[in-house]
Amino acid sequence: MNLSADERKGLLSMNLSVEESKGLLSPTLSSGGGEGEARWRTVIFVGGCCCGLKSARRLQVLKFEAVVPTLRNNQTVPEAAMNAINLELDKPEYTSGDLIEGTVTVELDQSVPLRGVRVRFNGYEEARWSSGSGRSRHTHKERKVYFQDELTLHGRPPLALAQLAADSVQGFFSTDNYEQLHPGTHRYEFSYQLPAGLPNDYESTVTRSEIKYEVLAYVDLPIKSDLEARQRLAVYERGDAGIGEPLIASNRKSFLFESQSSLEAAFHLQKSAFVLGEKLSGRLVVANHSSKEVKGARVELQRVERLRAGASSHENVATVCSEVFSDCVLAPREEKDFPIDLHIPPDLWPSIQQGTLVRVDYQLRVALDVPWAVDLKVIVPIVLLETPGR
Repeated sequence: MNLSADERKGLLSMNLSVEESKGLLSPTLSSGGGEGEARWRTVIFVGGCCCGLKSARRLQVLKFEAVVPTLRNNQTVPEAAMNAINLELDKPEYTSGDLIEGTVTVELDQSVPLRGVRVRFNGYEEARWSSGSGRSRHTHKERKVYFQDELTLHGRPPLALAQLAADSVQGFFSTDNYEQLHPGTHRYEFSYQLPAGLPNDYESTVTRSEIKYEVLAYVDLPIKSDLEARQRLAVYERGDAGIGEPLIASNRKSFLFESQSSLEAAFHLQKSAFVLGEKLSGRLVVANHSSKEVKGARVELQRVERLRAGASSHENVATVCSEVFSDCVLAPREEKDFPIDLHIPPDLWPSIQQGTLVRVDYQLRVALDVPWAVDLKVIVPIVLLETPGR
């Protein structure tokens, strides 16, 4: 430790003994036996800072020695290798209302004082977006908690925040009141019922809004950082890709200077819900009652993210895939029926219909290319369901 002359004078003003001053200014490293042992002398000052002291009050000095990992062949063994915790779940994904079963494994190579071994379940949705710019920029944010539960697998029940602070101070001076978890492998099984009606998990790359589910397993230690293992949960909304009546979406337009003319289009689907990665097959029926020509059609799959925070709302539309159908050509006063096939990408987020603050919808945007005129557009709402085994 490098100290200035003023800082060393501050130490001398504290009336520390020579041995105490040496213990503060430098760590002591002692080697013993074939493997050796490393120790660091730590001095804690209560009532002020140790250097540049403005108060003449003498500080009370507490000293303890904390053993650090053993040295082998001049190499320090990482502390993380000494104790470990592992969280295992019975399956990688769940549907709203499912039962979660799992095991927490704690491996110790020395006895550890603890309050308990616990597992915590968290689920929430959060809408977040920004509006404006510069000094007028404002962040809209709201969070809704779906569940926040904790199970004690071993040891004492968790303490309230005020009790936890007092218990930590007491544990710093003595660990006699805590159970000792002995060296070895300790396994604890647990189960937890997910609430019904949960939306899909979700993470927006545009607005940072999210729907998140997580399991946290930890060893509650009184005077050290807790051993922790956490795992995110993939949760699906309950749905059926075969539900829904056949869907027909249509639109029409007229043209300037052609009062009796019109262009009509209708998109037909046998169902309104599809699984990610599935091929969407439909029919585009076009009736051209005008002197205009139709030179083709473009079909886009769009994701519509709808957010709500307080009294504010936000909508973000993004095209995730598209395809041009150049064979959708019509002459004036002609009617035709065109087959439309579109492959849905398998790596999309599914539709979110049960969210309160975050909702994700999908729609087909069908546009007919009419030269020298505004294109005719048809919007077809659909639902995308999760592929099992994400």
